[in-house]
Amino acid sequence: MIKKNNIILYYNLILPNFNKKLSEILEKMGFNVILAPKIEKINDNDFYFVLTEYLHLALIEKQNKREKLFVSGETVLGLFLKGETYKKNTKISANDISLNIPDNYVENNMKAYEMEKDEYIPFTKPDPLITSFLYKINLFNFEKKGVIFDSFDNILIDLGVKIEKGAKIHPNTVIKGETEIKSEAEIFPFTYIENTKIGKFAKVLPFSHIVDSTLEKNTSVGPYSRLRNNTIIKEGAKTGDFVEMKNTVFGKGSKAMHLSYVGDATVGKNVNIGAGTITCNYDGIKKNPTIIEDNVFVGSGTELVAPIKIKKNSYIAAGSTITKEVPSGALGIARARQENKKGWVEKRKKRK
Repeated sequence: MIKKNNIILYYNLILPNFNKKLSEILEKMGFNVILAPKIEKINDNDFYFVLTEYLHLALIEKQNKREKLFVSGETVLGLFLKGETYKKNTKISANDISLNIPDNYVENNMKAYEMEKDEYIPFTKPDPLITSFLYKINLFNFEKKGVIFDSFDNILIDLGVKIEKGAKIHPNTVIKGETEIKSEAEIFPFTYIENTKIGKFAKVLPFSHIVDSTLEKNTSVGPYSRLRNNTIIKEGAKTGDFVEMKNTVFGKGSKAMHLSYVGDATVGKNVNIGAGTITCNYDGIKKNPTIIEDNVFVGSGTELVAPIKIKKNSYIAAGSTITKEVPSGALGIARARQENKKGWVEKRKKRK
């Protein structure tokens, strides 16, 4: 079991963006928070993450272990310290609590990477930079628990999100609300996910937008897919580019790979939704359901006018507008017969 990180907190601000005290936010992230006046409670056997007046995360190297350090100019303002080290190097007075680190402490013990001065974050008042810092430290917390990141750049993960060890999150992603991501799932760049459950080995491909939905294990969504309003993608199913689903259960092993809208629908197992298929679910007054049973093949460019049922093992011919039930094993065709008028183009030119 992974132990909680300990944070000694100097300034317990109320952050407007979260409407919570900083200590509450850090505790929700899984940290054990100790306010600075109570440092006598620290344990000499544990590490402590010290938050002081100015903050910036920088990598350090110490005895081949990855740790974190806060630096400002040549002064160390916060770092991981063992309990006794923290006590020995901390000065406390009525109006001030500060670290008193010997000049050669960093030089002898750590390698700090250079940072620009404009990167230092004042930590004495609520500020968007503090919010940004909290999201960064949240990523660090996930990484310690085994979540895989290419980098921490341009990733925003809300404090209520749960991600299991082994999941992989790529840059340029936003994950919000009460989202849960299982192990071995992979979230690709430029995706937005909110209040969604994502199963093991699921893939969310680039530029996808998923809200209030569920992806079961071994599913694939995107690129450029949109799921919303309690959509459920069942195990092994796939949605592709420019596919939108709303309030739909999309069956095990089914596919909708191109340019389709499926709304207020129940789709069975192993169904193929051809490119350009639309469920016409809204009649101007209410939303109507579409039911597509197992092993149905829907040809490209089809309109399914709800309420409607397409029974199992049936086919829909491409370019059809289906307005009534298609029986099991039947071929549904609903399109005008083609007629070619020979010489029409030449006659039109003469009229001009």
